[in-house]
Amino acid sequence: MNLFNQSEFLALALVHFFIVVSPGPDFAVTLRQSIYHGRKAGLMTALGIGAGISVHVVYTLAGVTALMQATPWLMDTAKYIGAAYLIWLGIQFLRSKGASAAITPESSDPPPRHKQPERHFGWGF
Repeated sequence: MNLFNQSEFLALALVHFFIVVSPGPDFAVTLRQSIYHGRKAGLMTALGIGAGISVHVVYTLAGVTALMQATPWLMDTAKYIGAAYLIWLGIQFLRSKGASAAITPESSDPPPRHKQPERHFGWGF
């Protein structure tokens, strides 16, 4: 608590609390998985999201940011890997086929429920 006085810390904690409890993209993904694939899929997706957030917390606590700032080549490497990943995602997006706007009797059925919990966990992660 040396960096903050108590009132600043409480204000920051309150802001973080409201950010965590407000619905966002994680909520939308979990809701979608629950609606299309059932309660168990929604729970596994939420667990995957929690595990993904835990990874960020662990490397933050481990001081990876300080390490990257101390070694510029490591930061540059992380930037290039991140850029390559974004380019790959863009290519995958451009190569994918969009959903048809026409509604046919076959497309009005809900998608099949997947029985693979690790798939839903990975989607959340």
